[in-house]
Amino acid sequence: MIRVLEVIKRYYFYDKNITYEKYGNGNINKTYLVKKDDWYIIQEINLNVFKEPNNVIYNINLLNEYLDNSQYCFKMIKLIKNLDGEYLTRITGYNDTYYRCYKYIISDICEERYLSDDMIYIGGKVIGKFLKTFSGLDPNKLKIIIPDFHNTPKRYECFIDAYNNDNYFRKRLAEKECQYLMNNHYIIEKVFKYIKENKLPLRVCHNDTKLSNVLFNNNTNDSTLIDMDTIMPGYLIFDYADGIRSCISNLQEDSNDYQNLKINIQSFSLFTKGFLEETKDIIISNEVELLVEAVKVITYECALRFISDFLNNDKYFKTNYCLHNLVRTRNQIMLIEKIKEKNDVLENIVKNIYYEIKNNQ
Repeated sequence: MIRVLEVIKRYYFYDKNITYEKYGNGNINKTYLVKKDDWYIIQEINLNVFKEPNNVIYNINLLNEYLDNSQYCFKMIKLIKNLDGEYLTRITGYNDTYYRCYKYIISDICEERYLSDDMIYIGGKVIGKFLKTFSGLDPNKLKIIIPDFHNTPKRYECFIDAYNNDNYFRKRLAEKECQYLMNNHYIIEKVFKYIKENKLPLRVCHNDTKLSNVLFNNNTNDSTLIDMDTIMPGYLIFDYADGIRSCISNLQEDSNDYQNLKINIQSFSLFTKGFLEETKDIIISNEVELLVEAVKVITYECALRFISDFLNNDKYFKTNYCLHNLVRTRNQIMLIEKIKEKNDVLENIVKNIYYEIKNNQ
C-alpha cells in the first residue's frame, strides 16, 4: 500500500487528507479506490499479463477519440494524466510497476454476486451497444494486447504442452478433466472453420464481457462496460458468448457444487434479446448462426485456460486455494454439458428472437 500512496502523490488531486482502499474482485490487476471530493480508481497493471502497458493505454484512448467524433453516446472510462503529463505512472524499485488512473464511474447497483432479470437484459444491451458503437472503427488500428487471446486452437496447444510437461506434478489431480477436454476438442471445429474461411467480419471487441465487467445503473443508458484492457480486434460471437456464459449458470464459476449446475433458459433469452436489439443493424447471418456454437466454444476455452493455469501452478488467475483453478475447470465442463443438452432449445430461442426483432423494424 506504500507504493499506492507514492502513485497518488503523482496526480493533481493528491492532498494529505486523501484516503484509499483496495477495491473490487478482479483476477488480474490490483485496483484501489481513492476518495477525496471526487473518487478515482488507481490500478496496478499486471505485467505478467499485459506485457506492453502502453498499448493498453493506446487502445483506450483510441476508442475515446473515436467516440468524441462519432454520433454515439457510450460511457467510457477516461484516463487521467499524472503531473508529468503521462497516462502511465512508473514506480521503480526491486520490481518496476506501472499504474494508471481514471475517474470513478458511479454505479447504482453494486451487488456482483446476484444478477436480476433486468440486469441480465441490460448486460446484453450494453455489450451489444459497445459492438454497435465501435462498428465503424477499423479494428486493425488497435494494438494486439494479448496475442491469440480467443484463439481456442492455440489455447488447446498450450493446454497439451502443460499436460505433457507436467512441470508441477499436478496432472494426476486433473486426469479426468484433461481427458474430457481432449475428447471434446471437436466443439471448436465449426466456429474456427468459419474464421479460417473469413466468413466472419473482424470487429472492435471488448474480449472480456463477463457481466462482472458491466457497470449497472438504474438508468440503462448509464450502464457501461469497464475493464477495457483486452480491447482488440476480435469476433462479435465471442463477446456475445462470454457475456452469456457468465449469466446462464445457477452457480458461480468457482462453486464446489458444480454437480448441481443448471442453465437458466430465461437468462439466456433475456441476454440474447438485449444483445440482438442493439446489434440488429450490424450483425450478419453467419454470426447469428454461430451464436450458440460460440457459447460452447468460449466455455470450452475458459476450461482450457483454467486447467492450463492449474497445471502451470496458478500463474495467471488469482487463486484462494490450491485446487481453485481445477474447481473452475469442473464448472466450465459441467456448463458445456448442460449447453449441449439444451442446444436445440437455445438455437430456436436465438432464431425466434432475431426474426422477431428484424420483422418489427
